[in-house]
Amino acid sequence: MRVRIRRAFFDSPITDEIALSRKARSYIRDLQKPLSREQVLTIAKVESVELATRCFYEAILQSEHKSAIENIAGQSTEPVAVDRKIKLYLVPGMFYRGHPEIGTDGSLVAEVARQFDFDIHFVKVESTGSIATNVEILQADLEAETSTNVWLISISKGACEVRKYLQENSKPDCLKGWVSISGVHKGVPFVDRKFSSSIHRLFFASLCRITGVDYEVLKEMRTNRSFWQNKQWPDDLEVVNIVPVPIRSHVNKTIIRRYQQTLTHGPNDGFIPLVDALDLPGHIFPIWGCDHFMRTPDLSSYLYKVLNYIATTREGHDETIHC
Repeated sequence: MRVRIRRAFFDSPITDEIALSRKARSYIRDLQKPLSREQVLTIAKVESVELATRCFYEAILQSEHKSAIENIAGQSTEPVAVDRKIKLYLVPGMFYRGHPEIGTDGSLVAEVARQFDFDIHFVKVESTGSIATNVEILQADLEAETSTNVWLISISKGACEVRKYLQENSKPDCLKGWVSISGVHKGVPFVDRKFSSSIHRLFFASLCRITGVDYEVLKEMRTNRSFWQNKQWPDDLEVVNIVPVPIRSHVNKTIIRRYQQTLTHGPNDGFIPLVDALDLPGHIFPIWGCDHFMRTPDLSSYLYKVLNYIATTREGHDETIHC
């Protein structure tokens, strides 16, 4: 008798997403828009994580973010001509130097931005450095800036540096807006587990030394750090938070374990709870069907639309909504 070991090709079967969408719209018909953190968690517990995820997505589409979402989604994928100079500061995510294949280095954003008449500045933060150190680098760059029209575009952990900078410094006059892509801006729940015991702390401190990661990063990324509780934001800054919204069948197997660990906090993108987006000011622009790494064939299209949005946004324009 032959023993056959079966190895799953995927973590979960394909979902009927049309039926899921229909059920979610019906489910949230009489609920507030967007859903509160508590409502999302209740749906996940009573119904399913998949339904809670789609309810979150549908509620965002029907919320006060609707106008901005339609504005961005309606932008062209052809670069528009602009009559002013805009400078983009690209703030990359973690491991962007050692692992450019992850996509957190901002190279795709820069490639698309070159199709426009944007100036591009890569903020040379440390790839595995602490948030505090990287904030100092961002601050020094902005203090030396001579352009009068700057937008920050952060990727993943880059949102941590931008958030801390904005909440600890006076916003320079040149800074007009911030686009956060898959932003981590409230810490990462699975990092908390690394500090759950002295053995865990010792193990991960040793691992950081071996891999060259600043151990301070792990301490900073705990969700209970005091600076994540800061609710003060500049009142004259345009903010767009691009949020990937996946269900289990969308999540890449490389991060499915992180996704599963984070389910105790409800629907998530493989790293952070989706409801964290509700605490960031400005607009939420949700993208259905991709996880934290944004591996969707439509990503370039979204970037063109967002950059066209930046190019056509005018200070004082009626449709400009500030945080």
